[in-house]
Amino acid sequence: MSPREGGVLFLDMDVEAVRWERVEAVLRRVPPATLSDASQMVVRGPRLRWRDSSESVSMVRSEWPTTVDEMASRIESALVRHGLPPVAVGAVEFPLAADPETSAGVSPDMLARCRAVELDALLQSGNAIWRPTKYHYRLPSGHHTGTFVRIADVFRDHRAAPALASWLHGSLRENIALVADSGTLMPIVQHLDHVLRLAARATKEFAPRGIAAVETLDSYPLSRFEYLERFSVFEEVAVLALLSVSSTGRTYRMIRDTLQETAGDHWRAECLVSRGDDQATSLPQHDASGRQSPWLALGEAAPFLGQPGSCAICRQVDRARVVEIDPRSFAAMVLPQPTRIMPDIQDGRRNASLFEAYQSHSPSTGGVRTDSAFDGVCLTESETAPATASRTLRLPNHGVKFRMDALLRDPAATQGLVASRVAELQALPDRDRDRQEIADALQAVRDGQPTVAICAREQIALFRPAGGDDDAARDQVLTIARSLCPTVETAVVDDEFDAAASCANGQASLLLVAPGVQSGATLQQLVVRVQNECRQLDTPPAMHGLVVHAHPADRQTWRALRNTFRGPSGTARLLALWLTCLPYTSPFEEEFRVLKQIQEKWLEGTIDGTDSLWRERLAWLDPDAHAVESPQSPLWNPEKQKLRLTSLYGDLDDRHVLVAVGAAMQSALLRRIDEEVPEWVRFDLPNAFRSYFDGIIHASILRWTEPARAWWGVDDNECEALIGELQGRFEEDWECLLPELLLVS
Repeated sequence: MSPREGGVLFLDMDVEAVRWERVEAVLRRVPPATLSDASQMVVRGPRLRWRDSSESVSMVRSEWPTTVDEMASRIESALVRHGLPPVAVGAVEFPLAADPETSAGVSPDMLARCRAVELDALLQSGNAIWRPTKYHYRLPSGHHTGTFVRIADVFRDHRAAPALASWLHGSLRENIALVADSGTLMPIVQHLDHVLRLAARATKEFAPRGIAAVETLDSYPLSRFEYLERFSVFEEVAVLALLSVSSTGRTYRMIRDTLQETAGDHWRAECLVSRGDDQATSLPQHDASGRQSPWLALGEAAPFLGQPGSCAICRQVDRARVVEIDPRSFAAMVLPQPTRIMPDIQDGRRNASLFEAYQSHSPSTGGVRTDSAFDGVCLTESETAPATASRTLRLPNHGVKFRMDALLRDPAATQGLVASRVAELQALPDRDRDRQEIADALQAVRDGQPTVAICAREQIALFRPAGGDDDAARDQVLTIARSLCPTVETAVVDDEFDAAASCANGQASLLLVAPGVQSGATLQQLVVRVQNECRQLDTPPAMHGLVVHAHPADRQTWRALRNTFRGPSGTARLLALWLTCLPYTSPFEEEFRVLKQIQEKWLEGTIDGTDSLWRERLAWLDPDAHAVESPQSPLWNPEKQKLRLTSLYGDLDDRHVLVAVGAAMQSALLRRIDEEVPEWVRFDLPNAFRSYFDGIIHASILRWTEPARAWWGVDDNECEALIGELQGRFEEDWECLLPELLLVS
């Protein structure tokens, strides 16, 4: 775990690491920066003994150091031998029923600090501390608090239980009982029972038994009588009480008063986390009794008890909503009312030029896909991408696909499109949520002054102009790269890249160019290939990335890809000219499932042409069909339709409106999900229909809204009134809306 500057580096040695050569191999891989920030290293050894016995309970081989001083000396020598920064090394082992055995320089104060560091690291890695900004919690005790600590999340790490239990080895006895305020601490209890039984078999000093009795308080006893009833079995035995989180100290006071009556002086209480400022600054003696200071303190104000009006957080507008904590699972329960959202208007406005560009490269006649004329946006699997596109890393889905080779077929149009897009990114308004992130990436790529643009071999064909070859494709890559970075001098394919010639004296900076990104695997493979080519250089060149259109299903995929290009300053050196998010699923999957259930005999006696319309529609929706004639409109329109003028989505037809609206809805949904708020997010259909004045947009919203995400109103009457309102307000669009509403129903 990385410490703060001048801090302590606490190293936990797994009991299975029984070969000293393995320890030195791990030390060789420690980053020098980690040690340079530490003034002290403390190592916890794996040896397990009973009291002062020299006989080891754990299976540690003979080459292992026999004392903690020898262990510290050998680790310090290994650090020097491997050229790592000098740091004071100490060692500690935790025998059962005895004080810790430490080397020189390791004090009880240092051990308390190491214990807090380890517990904090486990809490952080397990995301066990929840600090929401949009709501607060009501604990099972009735208290309101802004932070909730769920200790159970710590034990996702398999080493957490034995690591935390080692700090309690000194408190163990031959005849000891344990009290835990929560069943989430059972992994620690089970490990303590395990080491007691190991010690019994190894030393044969007493009967082979573990913990005498265990009591958990998950149901939160409310009276002292209930505590006395549960603790009656603890007479004449030593008791170790474990508290997971202390908020107000009420549970401890009840345990203390009861144990003083039932167990006398032979009890001890250990608390892992406290909300206040009281934290242990020194490790207590193994025979210390009573309450010990908490291992880790969060330094927060005490929770409020009683009605919401007495809680200061309840009076804050942004955090007034209360989330109940389940007293059994200790998980946050879903907020009682759904949160209603709308499609992301900013996403629609920011990407309008992209969908207009895709539409301008679509065929103007009919909807038939041929080898020479195809749509820039594919809505079904039957409209597959050409063989020149890489399909080895495509995610298996039947959702929307973007035809980058259609978008980039005209070099003159592409140059103007990219140049105008760069100008758009530079002039994003302050209200745009992603403006700063885009501006930082744009500045980072330009400041790198790349001189060589590199494209993956499997993607170079997507840059070919109409009737062009690979040389023309490289010219296209160079044109796009120079529109962003005028310093780029040449463009090459990755298997033609010569690092020694291109990066003389480490002066070159590279720009990796990709036409599109969905999972990011192709671009990451390109990064690895370029890194391998530059491995022999004394000064590897800086790598930057440019993606024409990134269309992942979620923002986590894009963030992971951006981290691949993150520079020393922390700024991501990857820019997407357009970034849209669309689900992997298709908006037509439900329609295909419904139409496939229809039997042909059901269509007998219907209007002429109904059966042929059903067959044509079903064939187009079938993900396994190929070379099928596309309908005029992907929606249930008899002909292709276009948006009304002045729409924020641009001048689009219904095919591209469907995709643009889907991207805006996915963007709005992801923003709520990324906040990790335990709420039921639903699209507010009444307000959405009243905010947009075009039936194509309404139909597109219906296509992308899953049933669990649809809010039609508080009751059936409001839903019925909404449909009647749609029919009255949009008479011209009712022919389009009615089939979509029937399909939704």
